[in-house]
Amino acid sequence: MVRLYLQPSSGELGALQFPAQLLGLFTSDQAVIRAAIPYLRITSVSYLFTAGTFIFQGVMRSIGIVRLPLYLSVFALSLNALFNYALIFGKFGLPELGINGAALATTGARIVEMLLLIAITYIRKYPMAANFRQLTNQNFSFLKQYTWRVSPVILHEIGWSMGITMFTLIYARMGTSILAAFNITDTFSRLLFFMFIGSANATAIILGNMIGEGKQREAERCANTILLAVPVLSIILSIPVFLAAPLIPSLFNVSQEVSHLITQFMRILAVVLFLKSTNMHLIVGLLRSGGDTHYSMTIELIPLWLLAIPLVAVCGLVLQWSPVIVFAVSMTEELIKCILGVKRILSKKWIHNLT
Repeated sequence: MVRLYLQPSSGELGALQFPAQLLGLFTSDQAVIRAAIPYLRITSVSYLFTAGTFIFQGVMRSIGIVRLPLYLSVFALSLNALFNYALIFGKFGLPELGINGAALATTGARIVEMLLLIAITYIRKYPMAANFRQLTNQNFSFLKQYTWRVSPVILHEIGWSMGITMFTLIYARMGTSILAAFNITDTFSRLLFFMFIGSANATAIILGNMIGEGKQREAERCANTILLAVPVLSIILSIPVFLAAPLIPSLFNVSQEVSHLITQFMRILAVVLFLKSTNMHLIVGLLRSGGDTHYSMTIELIPLWLLAIPLVAVCGLVLQWSPVIVFAVSMTEELIKCILGVKRILSKKWIHNLT
């Protein structure tokens, strides 16, 4: 039977109790803060449901149930988009609620997604469908091992999220146009990385099963193949991204300055795409599949917090260099992570058979 350990949502409490203070970290515009407070409070209700959904989906994928999470995610996103349109603009007989309507649609879609996920899990009697006795009769030896391996992943994700937030804060202090260009570029980068995120997660599942079955040599060969294939594929993808970069700003109603920054940011992103995609597979797909979570946390957070963030802060706020150069400087961490990650894989010290 698969055991689930849910984590409480501290973000939900912060969003409910201190929304103005949290929003004030990102903008000093009081009109924006006043408009965003009700949105943040409403969507904070969805945080716990989102966390539960991610945990169930992760467990399902780890045991080979991959289609159901996909179908439910597509359904939830479609539901979210439909009710965003309906509640923001007052369509289909629903009230026009503006930004609050967007918050209600997002929260509702997340709740429906998790409820459907749990219902189908118990109806089909998947391994996660534990009864009350099974949930309360915990194996504390396993819990200890689980905590030792998972705590670096949690710290990793928290540290990475805070690091990205620091970049946002620095760009916000550099100017509204720079922040707008960064946010739009970040949105497109997430779209670009959907394929690599899925590939990295699939890699973690496949190699994790191999290692659990004692097929260490096969896992090592597959890891080497990944290290060769991913950079090649990402370089091929980066070419049309680089060429199409000037077209992306035309999708938005932005100034000429913001348009120029977006084009340059996207071209820099295209140049380092092979490093970012490789690092994603190294950290999420390979090191985590081998239970090497402490090392993966180290190579992610140390270059981010000790190199990239200080460099960006100094170059952007103290030296006041060009935003394009500052954005390029923020990518220096990717090279360090790649070197350390590849070295770890080649050393073969990353494999820990947790079974």
